[in-house]
Amino acid sequence: MDFEDFWVKLQSALLSRQEIINWTVDKGNTGENFTAESASARYILVRIPSAQNDQRVPKADFKLVYDNWSLYLKRQVRRGQLMKQSRFTKYTVSIIHQYKELVK
Repeated sequence: MDFEDFWVKLQSALLSRQEIINWTVDKGNTGENFTAESASARYILVRIPSAQNDQRVPKADFKLVYDNWSLYLKRQVRRGQLMKQSRFTKYTVSIIHQYKELVK
């Protein structure tokens, strides 16, 4: 599926705030969960219970992870490599994993 189609579906799925399970390919469900909601066509608003400030995760950061998703799942691209281009991989990886059924 084209990223733009996925983005539209993700935006729709996150119209109301949703709990997101923190997940990585190496550890599975791990760490502190957070919430996410569609707040703009340009970003997803992430709220972390232990943080003072919300995070605005840009669409471009989702595209980066989306474009590398199959390689990430095969461990051919590591999260650390993606972190060099985005500081939001914790959120984008977990959200894409939780909403991967939208890709179909």
